Amino acid sequence: MQNERHLVVEEPDGSVAIAFNQEVPPPPPPEMIGLRPQPRFRFLIEYHPVARALAYIFMIVSGINLGLFMRIIDIINFALIVSTTGALHTEHSASITVIVFHGTCAGLMVVPFCVLRMWEQAIYQFSIAMMCMTAFNTATQLAEQIS
Repeated sequence: MQNERHLVVEEPDGSVAIAFNQEVPPPPPPEMIGLRPQPRFRFLIEYHPVARALAYIFMIVSGINLGLFMRIIDIINFALIVSTTGALHTEHSASITVIVFHGTCAGLMVVPFCVLRMWEQAIYQFSIAMMCMTAFNTATQLAEQIS
């Protein structure tokens, strides 16, 4: 018991105290964590080429609709598909949020367009939702080491 640095001492009245033995040297400090730099990584997302090609096709269709009809929904569709196409061509890990947002909005808009009997818009929105879901499901995440 003499080679321990800290001891628990129980008094006869039942109280407990911690004893400190100064004759025992403290343990050596652990190795410095910062001496050897830890590797750093950045995460990238790579999208399937078919999803990129579909985004181009939908962008052309949306641009034609915007040129022909000039409705508010056409402006919204064109803005969203341009941002989605841009997101599909970047490798930044945050690009997946644009695709999920656009796919969710498009999927939710199918029902109102069906109720309003706007069948071409319902089919377009459903197709966009499927394209975004395909892009999400086929995306691969890569880890790149930063020196």
